[in-house]
Amino acid sequence: MTINLINLEIISPAKELPNNFKNVKSYTYNAHSIVKADKITILSPDPFSPGESQLNLPVNTALDIKYYVQEKVKFTYALTGVILNPTTDTLEIKIKANYQIKVGL
Repeated sequence: MTINLINLEIISPAKELPNNFKNVKSYTYNAHSIVKADKITILSPDPFSPGESQLNLPVNTALDIKYYVQEKVKFTYALTGVILNPTTDTLEIKIKANYQIKVGL
């Protein structure tokens, strides 16, 4: 099982700096589960150039996450980052992830 795409979109009304993705200096996207407690880094772009309201995350499409995502297992994502300036408004963000699952007999 791999992740092929992760996209973040600000769904609240369009915002000026510092309340959009251009204010993000760096970020990391990690995951872990109760089965595999060690965290895996799904991505950590350096450098990157975000858009104002959308951010396409450059995922590692070769990273197999099948042991992190199993039946009845809690799978946790953590997006952390550094911003250039404090935000002055609340941002509502929608996250879209696309997974590829290969099944064999």
